[in-house]
Amino acid sequence: MSNIPSYQEHAVPNALEGLVTRFLALNFEQAEKVTVPARPTGHIYLGWVPRGNGVASAQGVDFPLEPGCCHLSGQLTTFDAEYSIEGPFQHFLAECTPIGASRLMKRDMGPLVNRCEFFTTELKGPATLETFTEILMGFAKEAGPGDDMVEAAAAKIEASRGDLRIADLAAELCVSERHLRREFTSRVGIAPKAFATIKKVLATLQALGADPSADLAELAYSSGFYDQAHLTKVFQLYMRATPGKLRFDDDGVLQSIVAGA
Repeated sequence: MSNIPSYQEHAVPNALEGLVTRFLALNFEQAEKVTVPARPTGHIYLGWVPRGNGVASAQGVDFPLEPGCCHLSGQLTTFDAEYSIEGPFQHFLAECTPIGASRLMKRDMGPLVNRCEFFTTELKGPATLETFTEILMGFAKEAGPGDDMVEAAAAKIEASRGDLRIADLAAELCVSERHLRREFTSRVGIAPKAFATIKKVLATLQALGADPSADLAELAYSSGFYDQAHLTKVFQLYMRATPGKLRFDDDGVLQSIVAGA
């Protein structure tokens, strides 16, 4: 099978706003195995596998996806991450806001980079989005506090689509660059510079999705890269392909990333 299946997007209930940006659901019914290249999105994910088996891997470490397991997937910064699923397979994901995961789980997100951790829940129910929502609502009831400085930094990076200097951002927020990096990494899971780079990549992806024939040199400049060579190098690292060789039509996960950019 050459096509990579798509995750369907679902709205987030009001009670989870500020913690989760969107729900993603995969129902893969074919009795075959598919390997999906996992790409950085700037988000941490809380997931649930009610049915099927799979394996996620990053930096040579395998993380088995088994029926009934819940997982917390950290930020990705590596080009070798992927996951393989064998249908029938069902998967629900909650894409967290920049500090949503740290609030829901009340922990430091920095050590989770390129890693997946599993946890159990006493809640049992049918393999539906409603059951997954109940799992998350349990965490939301005891969510940790926000962080105005980190939230402001993340919002400014997102608003600029990553095209800003972190030193200037720290000065605007009246904190040292070192303090910003430490607090941002703890709450968001990666350093602000890496977060900004991912946002630039996503902005470029969205533009390429809208116009696959766009001039790459112009696109590199408008997205905040030094030049086309810099754009190509970053894409090879984060997207596992050069901009010209990304295939949107048969990659449902990539389409989902672009839609959420």
